[in-house]
Amino acid sequence: MQNVILVTTPQQVAIADVRRSVHMFRQVGVPVLGVVENISYLICNHSGNALPIFGNGGGTQLSTELRTHLLGQIPIEARICTGGDIGKPLTLTDPSSAIAQVLTHVAANLEATFCSRYSLGHR
Repeated sequence: MQNVILVTTPQQVAIADVRRSVHMFRQVGVPVLGVVENISYLICNHSGNALPIFGNGGGTQLSTELRTHLLGQIPIEARICTGGDIGKPLTLTDPSSAIAQVLTHVAANLEATFCSRYSLGHR
């Protein structure tokens, strides 16, 4: 069985695109497991505060409106890209980092959603 996870960014134009995608997938019978909001915020190097430079709340708005799960909000972090490019994911190279914890949280939410939808139970 096919399933889909949709990825958006906080901007309203991206949310509008994903909204159309959700409707399309539902019309053709492909279950939507949830939404991930990418580039949700930037963590300030000085204060550690989350700075929503592309807006905020878009993924939450979309998941509420479409009654699907918001699996997580991933910040802008160069190490995510670098790790992916060299085949060494941040979740393995620096699993205790805040960014790795965010990614692990997204994966756990996806697992919980998938398992509950298909009554597989959790590992």
